[in-house]
Amino acid sequence: MPKYSVIMTTYNRAAFLRQAVDSVLGQTYRDLELIVCDDGSTDETQAILNDYGGRIRMLSLPHKGQGSGLNAALAVAQGEFVSILDSDDFWMPWTLEQVDKVVEALEQPACVYLRPTYFWGDGIPCMPTSSKPISFRAFDSYATAPAHVPDGSGMLGAMPRQALVTAGGFWPWPYCCGDGDLIFRLSRQMRYASLDTPMTVCVRQHPGRSMRSVQGRFKGINKVLDNHRSGMYGHGADDPLLAVRVGRLTISQSLDLAVQFGAWRESAHLFRRALRVCPRRQIPGASVFWYGGFLIAIMASRLLEQLSRYCSRHLSMPWSDPNPMAIAWPPASRGDYGTSE
Repeated sequence: MPKYSVIMTTYNRAAFLRQAVDSVLGQTYRDLELIVCDDGSTDETQAILNDYGGRIRMLSLPHKGQGSGLNAALAVAQGEFVSILDSDDFWMPWTLEQVDKVVEALEQPACVYLRPTYFWGDGIPCMPTSSKPISFRAFDSYATAPAHVPDGSGMLGAMPRQALVTAGGFWPWPYCCGDGDLIFRLSRQMRYASLDTPMTVCVRQHPGRSMRSVQGRFKGINKVLDNHRSGMYGHGADDPLLAVRVGRLTISQSLDLAVQFGAWRESAHLFRRALRVCPRRQIPGASVFWYGGFLIAIMASRLLEQLSRYCSRHLSMPWSDPNPMAIAWPPASRGDYGTSE
């Protein structure tokens, strides 16, 4: 029986899949199994997975979303601990070795989160050739950890499999924020550790990520808020630390919807719900201030943009360009969004 079960779901990500799988099979720590669930892909995913033969365990399901695929992989996992890797990301060769050092040092059940670096598309960041000395922070629970420590199932280096099964596994709905729901459900049940060094997971930003879906994020955050109100997280709906955590996540997602997508109605709805969740004496004032500042700045920029378009249509001069060149963002040369070691 392996110590670690690495589980992965994939849907039409043939361009990135091989790099993700190879990064797991190339780990310096070898006591693991890799389970990959194909969530109804229609590209070359099956052919790529078949190339690995018996080195991986492969599952095939109709397309139901990432949560259903992770639950299917969890059902056949045999390891003492579960690790998760998204099929568009990849690990460093020493990732699981460093995770195991943290697990052994804590000597009790814990969630271990990886140190990420972010990059866009195929612009692979400058990669270190060896790992730095390990450093991590441990807390009694996720609820007591500082706000800036990472979360998200895609950065989950280790979690006791039995605790995950007892908690009901991953949520099956086909929209975002299932990782936040998971860590909130387990927030008071075990210790929480966050790796500071070395870098252990490279997270790819690209248009196909589920977080690019406005409605997916909006529905997901609303589901998290509903679960919190029903008492599913921590010590219940009156748990002040978890209430602040849920409120901060909601405000953050509300800002993203406004800034990145101009989804004003959804953003305002989430912000109102966030203020109802946070205890009155612990409403994150800085978040409220920045929220208002962002909205004013965005509204001003959109107003100027509309004014510019009006002027170009009705007040165009002979020297104006009738076919302005569209500028794609992010540019093709965009490199590392994170920090390199």
